[in-house]
Amino acid sequence: MSGGRDEDGTSRTAALTEAVISGAGLPGLVRASSELLGLPLAFLDRSGIVLATAGATRDQEEKLAGGGK
Repeated sequence: MSGGRDEDGTSRTAALTEAVISGAGLPGLVRASSELLGLPLAFLDRSGIVLATAGATRDQEEKLAGGGK
């Protein structure tokens, strides 16, 4: 993460910072991270339980919830 600037001059990581400061929790953090990277993301715990997802299709989320890869 470079922390560069968008066309309007705002920090690309500002959404991550806002998610943390505002207390948005894991759903807000994974959503901001997904938007920053332009990729679907999932946060899982050590046992593989899905804690939060963002940017994934319904099919991808169902596979994760069912333990699929």
